[in-house]
Amino acid sequence: MALKSLPDNLVSSMNGFLTHSTIHTEALHTKSTVQLEAISDRLGYLEDLIKMLLGAKKSARYKVLPPPPSLPPAVAIPSSHPQSVCQVPSSLAQNISPAITININGTDAAASEALSSTLAAVSHATLSSISTSHPMSLTGSPQPLSVAALPPTSAGETGDDVKARVWRELTIKFSELCLWKHAWKWREHDHQYVPFYTPQKVTTIREVWEEHASGLNGFLAERDLTEMWGAKWKCDIGKIKTEWGCRQRIIRLVNRLCEKP
Repeated sequence: MALKSLPDNLVSSMNGFLTHSTIHTEALHTKSTVQLEAISDRLGYLEDLIKMLLGAKKSARYKVLPPPPSLPPAVAIPSSHPQSVCQVPSSLAQNISPAITININGTDAAASEALSSTLAAVSHATLSSISTSHPMSLTGSPQPLSVAALPPTSAGETGDDVKARVWRELTIKFSELCLWKHAWKWREHDHQYVPFYTPQKVTTIREVWEEHASGLNGFLAERDLTEMWGAKWKCDIGKIKTEWGCRQRIIRLVNRLCEKP
């Protein structure tokens, strides 16, 4: 009723303005909702990462694993040899960023930018090292040993003979010093040694990636453990699975950054 006394062109202009304002307001609301959801997801990720880096999950809380079994006496532990220990090449250790710093008091965008830049540095250093003469693999282990590749058990073999044969197959693929760092369980039903390993305490992304790709502190790499034994080495312990789930998010992100040109 109030608009009847106004000129038609003015009424049309006001209607257009109101319609445009309504559409613009709805678009802003939708955009804000999407941004808030993205920020919430990112904060959740950063929270998990901060908890892990601050050592919220102490390794001492994990279930105590059994000691290693008596392995075949025919296989002697080799004397200490510097090239037999699973280590990351020194050039790679120098190239990879030694630490990560997250601005907890700053904005989410600043924290995300810092995290992305740090991971990008890790990925570029890893790529450059892989492309040179320092592959990210254990010494003497170009390919993981498939259990199916093991020769069938001979009818004349005793239990100790089978264990010795399986252990020798492992020493062909992996450094024996690395193997002896782990506790082992002999699975009689499928004639297989299965190692035990719990995630070590880490404080940097470099250590997370090193533990996954080449092994940390002389242990077998998590990648080799998974390729060789699947999930058996996790002993079906929930806390170990949870911890590896958190670290896998970092590993997947580094792998994605490595794939970028």
